[in-house]
Formats: sequence, C-alpha cells, structure tokens
Amino acid sequence: MGSTSTSESNSRMESCSHGSTRNLLEDAIKRSAWLIGVPRPRVPALQGYRSRALAIACLILHYKSLDERDDLTKLLAAGTFVGYSVILVALFCGYMMSELISKKLDVFFSLIGCAMFIASGVLILKEWENAWSTDTKKLAISKGSLAVTNGVLFFFDAIFTLRN
Repeated sequence: MGSTSTSESNSRMESCSHGSTRNLLEDAIKRSAWLIGVPRPRVPALQGYRSRALAIACLILHYKSLDERDDLTKLLAAGTFVGYSVILVALFCGYMMSELISKKLDVFFSLIGCAMFIASGVLILKEWENAWSTDTKKLAISKGSLAVTNGVLFFFDAIFTLRN
C-alpha cells in the first residue's frame, strides 16, 4: 500500500517535471468547471476566420468609396465594418493565446454578423445601382457584393458551429 502511493507520487512528480504541470492544471479546471457553473469553452476562436477576414476588406473598400448619400447606409455600413473588424482583432488575439470561446457566443456573433452584413450590402448595392459608372461606383459595388457574401459566410459559420 505504501509503495503504491509512493510510486503514484513519483509518477506525478515526473510528469510535473516534464512540463505537463499546465496540462494537469487545465484538466483540473475543466473537471471542476461544472461545480461553479462555468460553461466549458468548445469552439476555436477563429473557426470562421474567412468571413471575419472579409470584414477587413469591406472596411478598406468602405474607406475608399465613402460617397453614399443615405445616412442610414453610411451608419450601418460603418458600424458593421468597424465593429466586426474590432471583433476580428479580439478573436485573433484570443486565438494567439490559445483561448476558446463558447459556442453560444460564436453563434451569436455569426448570426448578428450575417444580418448586419447582408443589410449593409443590400443598402449599398441599392444606393449605387443607378449611379454613373465611375471608379468609386466599382469600389462601392465590390464593397456591397463582399458584404452580402460575408453575410452568407457568417450564416454558414453559424450552421457549422451548431453542428459541431
């Protein structure tokens, strides 16, 4: 009986000395998380990185083609593109620190992003459809098309996140 506990403690000390102290601590936290009501993180921080990366492209195109006359279109597009660029940076920082986000939060970001990007894209396309053919119009049409595409990608991201 004494030799068993001594061998167990020796194996634990060996595992700690090989750098797995962090793994033991993480396992203990994961096992005890349900006791304090903390939901377990399940989703990698950059699962839908493609749709979030398009937010940066939309922001750059928005800066280059800021000639919309409708205040609602300007406000919604700027809020969507800047807001999701900030979210992208925060999720990227979390990914670099090996942090996971909860499935509910990821689905929430994806569904809200879907609605906002599709609404922004449709308003931009509607505003620029009858304008004169200029370079600014080409950039604005590209921006609107990318925004709608990004909204669709956010929708698929939400579906695939729910399926995991």
